[in-house]
Amino acid sequence: MKKMEEKQSQVERRKGGMRTMPFIFANEVTEKLAVVGFGANMISYLTLQLHLPLTKAANTLTNFGGTASLTPLLGAFIADSFAGRFWTITVASIIYQIVKRIPSHSKYPMPGRTTSDLLSPSSITFLSELAYFPDFPAYPAPASCPYWLRSAEEESASTVKGFEAFFESRFSPPFTTASPLAIGFASTSVLGMISLTTSAVLPSLRPPPCKDNQVCIVASSGQLAILYVSLALTAIGSGGIRPCVVSFGADQFDQSDPTQKTRTWNFFNWYYFGMGFSILIAVTVIVYIQDHIGWGWGLGIPSMAMGISIIAFLIGYPLYRHIDPSGSPFTRLIQVIVAAIKKRKVPMVSDPNLLYENEELDAAISTDGKLLHTNQLSRSGKFVQDIGTTIVPFTLHKSKVYGFLDRAAIVTEEDNLKSSPSPNLWRLCTVHRVEELKSIIRMGPIWASGILLITAYAQQGTFSLQQARTMNRHLKGSFQIPPGSMSVFTIVPMLTTITLYDRVLIRIARRFTGLDRGITFLQRMGIGLAISILATLVAGFIEIKRKNVAIAHGLIDHPHATIPISVFWLVPQYGLHGIAEAFMSIGHLEFLYDQAPESMRSTAAALFWTAISIGNYVSTFLVTLVHKYSAKPDGSNWLPDTNLNKGKLENLYWLITVLQILNFVYYLICAMFYTFKPIQFRQKEDDKEGVELAERV
Repeated sequence: MKKMEEKQSQVERRKGGMRTMPFIFANEVTEKLAVVGFGANMISYLTLQLHLPLTKAANTLTNFGGTASLTPLLGAFIADSFAGRFWTITVASIIYQIVKRIPSHSKYPMPGRTTSDLLSPSSITFLSELAYFPDFPAYPAPASCPYWLRSAEEESASTVKGFEAFFESRFSPPFTTASPLAIGFASTSVLGMISLTTSAVLPSLRPPPCKDNQVCIVASSGQLAILYVSLALTAIGSGGIRPCVVSFGADQFDQSDPTQKTRTWNFFNWYYFGMGFSILIAVTVIVYIQDHIGWGWGLGIPSMAMGISIIAFLIGYPLYRHIDPSGSPFTRLIQVIVAAIKKRKVPMVSDPNLLYENEELDAAISTDGKLLHTNQLSRSGKFVQDIGTTIVPFTLHKSKVYGFLDRAAIVTEEDNLKSSPSPNLWRLCTVHRVEELKSIIRMGPIWASGILLITAYAQQGTFSLQQARTMNRHLKGSFQIPPGSMSVFTIVPMLTTITLYDRVLIRIARRFTGLDRGITFLQRMGIGLAISILATLVAGFIEIKRKNVAIAHGLIDHPHATIPISVFWLVPQYGLHGIAEAFMSIGHLEFLYDQAPESMRSTAAALFWTAISIGNYVSTFLVTLVHKYSAKPDGSNWLPDTNLNKGKLENLYWLITVLQILNFVYYLICAMFYTFKPIQFRQKEDDKEGVELAERV
């Protein structure tokens, strides 16, 4: 029996690692390819087809960008609570694929193209992708948008049933746990698809087209309501993938193994690289296919790729390292608060060792190791922060808030532990659970510093794209760079920076810092914030240059005219944003995963998307305020509704620059006083001789 257990333990240890990466990256990369391949059209659709004013269209994009980035909180809650990351990803991917394949037969062919140009072997309509707004900071806004639906071949029901039979026979035991998730995602996605299909097919749900010299009729509130409800419902169905893929990938590396922990840092770099690469393909190859070959191929290719990614992800099932869900993390956090309030009048114990600990109770939420009490000292009298192989001493900052929370772990006679070994968790919590809440509180200020960075990025998909539309985009002959493809100049520098950072910069920095990862994730985030400030500052000067050329050629009153200035003038701001993202966004993601309690890592990844969500909402709020209070009686405005040439967009860029400078100072203060979570890692290589604890942070 003992030999069988040892053999099973050895098999379990062989799971995970680099061998699982092709399956995980296949799911993430092709999913992003599908999303961006269709979603690169919305700003033009809103302004050219629904005839919305520019500021309203920009705010619509950022609002739904925020909504789509909030849904991962739901997916993360389900994954961390009961379904697990693998099944959340799997079910969400399948639902996402199935609901996208709702066929629609349009009576409105594309002007200037034959119906055959619009058909393809699969011809799948990616309507659900419209709900996936800028969830990626460098995500481009649209270049062109169809205002009709394409023909699509309805897929055989037997194919779906056959796959379901395979899926249930191969993975049936835990799948039932995720069934409520499937029902919830499917219901909202189908409702969204029906509404969105209806709004796209019926001409009465769109304003009539207008010519250049006509006054365009703006979409009515009823027409917009159908669009908004459709997008909101479909966005909910997409929330199961994003928070889980990055956490599930990082879970494949054992954090207590120094070698595998180093590979975790590489994983975050290559995860973001893969995401950026898929977006690069989408905004170049897929956009070109959509514009020059047909939307059938342009949408069918990403759809088939995503179908393959689901199968690849499932094939890797036997190789994955699974972290079992451990119940609702939010319930545990609330229990700590309630227990602390109930014992608010209980005197604090002088010795932290008297606080309640129960390793058996915490076993499911502390597989890597247990969190130490933040006022407890190690044998040397200090905690040590283990970043790579270097041990850096640091002291802990006492807090009245933390002292109050410690009361949740004070044992009193009313807890009645002698008669019942299982405590009432609404009255008594373990030190580990108290420290989980403290970790989340400590992370808050650093997490919030990433919001304004997203606000700056949000302008890339709205105003920067409108700038590009007015500039000379010719390369050779009649070939023009689509405005929606301008984000190439963000993505390429980002991918280049990630590669150089992972292969060159880390090795150079390691010589000076002695850290395995080169620099800490806090330093990496700070570099990204500083570069982002420079990006928005440069953007303001480039806008002045663009308007001066328009004035010189008498084009200031012609919003649709092409100004004789190369669109490559925008490359510096796009490129700097890409470099900033390679530092800040990946560092942000690393920070959240590393410092979050291990039972809340999906939730931590969801916080990354939540920062993007709030950043988009802040952009909406900021643009609305600027548009309202910069208006003058003569009709002039910093952000005019129709003619960007007569506005002062540079002032918006500089306002964001000032806000980012203040945010950078705030970040430096937070980073200076940040305390890393203290944890005792369980050394698994010594299992045969017992458990050895190494005190590291």
